[in-house]
Amino acid sequence: MAHWRRYFLLLVVLVILVGCSVQSRRSVTSARIDNGFYLVISDVQSIKDSPGNPYTFTEKLDAKNANLKVTIQAEGVKNLRAGFMEIAFPSASYHFEDFTYLGGLGAQDEVIVLAVQDNDTLSLGVAPIHYDQLEGKDGNVSLFELTFAPGASRSISRSSGDSRKAPTGTFNAVTLTGNIDAGSIVHLSWRELNMGDGNNDGTVNIADVAPLAQHFFSRDVDPNSPQGLADYNGDGRVDIQDIRRLAETFFTNLSGYDVEFSTDGGQSFTKIPHEGGTQPTLVRMELFTSPRNSDGRLLWAYDTLPIEGTYTYRVVPRASNGDEGVLSANTLEFTGVMELEEVDVVLPDGHPGYLLITEEAVDEVPGNEPDFVISSVQLTGLGRPAGATEFIDASDRLSWMITASLNSATISNTSPKGLLTAKDIGVVTVLAYDPDNPSASDTITIPIYAIESLILREKSQTTPADVTVPKGSRVEFIVDGIFDDNDSDSTDTMTINLTNYGVGWIIQRPVIGWDGDGNPIYESGTFYLDVETGAVFTESSDINLQSGHRAFVTTVYPPEDRNVTIGDGHRPVSNTITITIE
Repeated sequence: MAHWRRYFLLLVVLVILVGCSVQSRRSVTSARIDNGFYLVISDVQSIKDSPGNPYTFTEKLDAKNANLKVTIQAEGVKNLRAGFMEIAFPSASYHFEDFTYLGGLGAQDEVIVLAVQDNDTLSLGVAPIHYDQLEGKDGNVSLFELTFAPGASRSISRSSGDSRKAPTGTFNAVTLTGNIDAGSIVHLSWRELNMGDGNNDGTVNIADVAPLAQHFFSRDVDPNSPQGLADYNGDGRVDIQDIRRLAETFFTNLSGYDVEFSTDGGQSFTKIPHEGGTQPTLVRMELFTSPRNSDGRLLWAYDTLPIEGTYTYRVVPRASNGDEGVLSANTLEFTGVMELEEVDVVLPDGHPGYLLITEEAVDEVPGNEPDFVISSVQLTGLGRPAGATEFIDASDRLSWMITASLNSATISNTSPKGLLTAKDIGVVTVLAYDPDNPSASDTITIPIYAIESLILREKSQTTPADVTVPKGSRVEFIVDGIFDDNDSDSTDTMTINLTNYGVGWIIQRPVIGWDGDGNPIYESGTFYLDVETGAVFTESSDINLQSGHRAFVTTVYPPEDRNVTIGDGHRPVSNTITITIE
C-alpha cells in the first residue's frame, strides 16, 4: 500500500444504545460458555462464493479480571471479500469493551472496519477498499478479537419493539416533481433518499460498509449512480466522512412512502390509503422487487385519481414498524377540473384585443428595440365546474379550434393549449369547449391587422408635402404605417409610427443626362441620408450643390434587404417627398 494512504486508517468503533430485542436469524452459529455467557453469530450479506454462515469463534476467559476474549474467524470460505455479521450477547450481565481487527482481509490501512452496538446486538463489518478489484480469501480467515467484561451495558433501555427508524434529517427529504393532465390526474415523482443504504435493500446496516469500500476515493459522483448511493453525506465524494453519516443513519429502514394531500392550502394533510389498508401508500417491496445498487437511486411515481379543485401534495417516508420520517422538501399544488358547466375565454390583462402582423425578423433590425408586433396571444379558458360558483383556469382541459377565419391563423391544442398564432390579416373566431360537455363553450373574435400602406411626412407636417430648405440644413421625417384587418370596414384602420422600427430608406437624385456608355448622369452636389433615423442633410461647403437641386425620399417596410413578408406578402412603399435647395 502506498505511503500516502497510511493516514486513512479506517478503524471505527461506535456504540449506539437504542433499545431493542434480539431478532430471529436464519443462519447462526451459537454456543453457551461455562460461565453462562452465550454468543449468537449471524451472517449479514457477507460477500463470498461459499454458501451458509461460515463464522465460528473460540473463547478465552481471563480468570484474573473475568474478561472474556472471543476470536472470530471464517472457516472453509471461498473467495471471501467482505465479512459482515451480527453478534448477540447477554448485555444484562456483560458489556462490550473493545475489539481488534486481525488483518485477515488486508492490512488496517487497506480496509474499512465498523462496529456498532445496539443493546445486546453487536454489528461488525470489514471490507477492503475497492474490494471488487481484489482477489478474495480462501480457507480459514481470522477477522476479529472481541473483549467483553462483566457488568451490564450502560444506559440500556429494553423494549420488545423494533428499533428501526424511518429516514430523517434534511438530507433524506425528497424533492417532488409532477404535473396534472387534461383528465385532472396528478402525476407525482421523486428520487428515493435513504442516505447510508448503499446496497439499495431499504435498510441501513452493517452490510452498507460494502458499497462504501467498493467506491472509496470516488470523486464528482453522480448522485443517482451506484457511486452516488455510497456518497452517504451527499458531498460528491466517497471518503471517510461518509462513515460518520453511515453511523448516524444506522438502523434506518424505508418500507415505503405515504402520499398525502391537503385541500385547505396545506393546513392539514390526509394520507392516501394503500390498497391493503395500513401499509404506506407505496410499498417498496411491491414496486421494486429486487433493487440493486447498480440501479442507483430509485425513481418513485404515483398517479392520483382525477381531482376536482385545488390539492396540495407531499410525501413522507415510513419504516416497516410504522415510524414516520422527514417530510418531502417541497409540496406541489394542482387544480383539477371535472366536467364543466360554463366556459369563458379571455385575453391577457391589458391586451388591446387585436393582433398586429409582421415577421419576427423585422424586430431584429438594428435599433428596432421597441416591440409593437403582437403576432400571437395566449388565450385562457376559464371554467366553472358543475355545482361550483367560482371559475378556475381550465385551459388544459378544454378543446380549442378556429371556427371562422379569413387568414391562416392557428390555435394550439397541445402545451401550451390556447396559444393563437396569426400569419395573415383577417378576423379570427376561436372556440373553446369541454370535451365531456360540449355545451360548456365560449367563443372570442379577434381582428388581425397587417400593414396596408406607408405615409412619409416631414416631422413638422400633418399632411405630406414637398419641402424647400437652405443648403446645409437637415430634414427629419416621420413614417406612419396604416394597418387594416382586411374586412369590409375601411374606417377601422390603425396608424402606428414606424420611424424607429427599422423602415428602409430610399433616396434618389434627378437624372440630367447619359454618358457614352448609357449610364445616367445625376444632378451635381450631395444629399446625405442617415440610415438609422432617415434624416437627410447637406453640407453648406458643397460648391456643387446649387439652388434648385433636388433629392427624392421614399420609404419601404420592411426594408428590401430583409427576407421577410407582411401579411399576405405585401411590402408597402410610401409616397415620395421632394427636397429642394433654396
